[in-house]
Amino acid sequence: MTDNTPQNETTLNWSVLQTRVTAFHPDDWIAENLSDWWFTEFNQLPDRTETMPRENSTLIRGSIDIGQLRAVASPGRTDFILQPHNGAVAATDPSTPSMGTSYQPILEKSLDFAGTWLSKAMQVNRLAIGAILILPFTDLKEVYGTLSHILPVENFDGSENTPDFQYRINRVRPIDQPLATTINRLATWSVVESFRVAINPGKLEPQTNLVRGNSLQLELDINTRPEISIVFPPNSRLGVLRKLKEMAVEIAEQGDMP
Repeated sequence: MTDNTPQNETTLNWSVLQTRVTAFHPDDWIAENLSDWWFTEFNQLPDRTETMPRENSTLIRGSIDIGQLRAVASPGRTDFILQPHNGAVAATDPSTPSMGTSYQPILEKSLDFAGTWLSKAMQVNRLAIGAILILPFTDLKEVYGTLSHILPVENFDGSENTPDFQYRINRVRPIDQPLATTINRLATWSVVESFRVAINPGKLEPQTNLVRGNSLQLELDINTRPEISIVFPPNSRLGVLRKLKEMAVEIAEQGDMP
């Protein structure tokens, strides 16, 4: 298994479990014609379209080259959620579904196809990106060794014996370009314990040998703050999303940043 412990400037080989791009609108506005956007973007119709009258929402989903994409239009918001294909797993851990370890290009691609829709959408008041990343290790000692490099926690003594760890931040940072606003950066690091069973089709009896794995999981939600009332012009939206992506990458690579 790959040693993911950072050494100085070594890049962490995060696997991607999910990416999300969200646009927020006035509460009485719902995105329309998502199927038309899908056909224009991917040159094919979505696999499925669902209408949920009770929630006043529409969901379209389908398979694209790097994963399964869902676009959800609800009152006040539109979400674009990308997840792995069924059966796709991390190369470093067969128990982990993944879109691969090149997480930055996957984030960028998520921005590109969502940005196509955003450039033509009506009023957008807030923008957000999210991601769930995972980093598999052979044991807890390696996990906590990595945490000691990226988080300002002075003492991990005894922590190697427990998978129960969570560290959360909610930090604010202003930006000036492409539009002056304030960014809310939420991130949660947690230790995840997983098990998998190697099944032998030639044996009928249950398999009891469990292979234990440990991973570091990072959940990111980088967004423009809700209390700041801004209408984002169409030509600024993708630029703002890229600023959000830069902050997400900074946290993924460097940990808790002021």
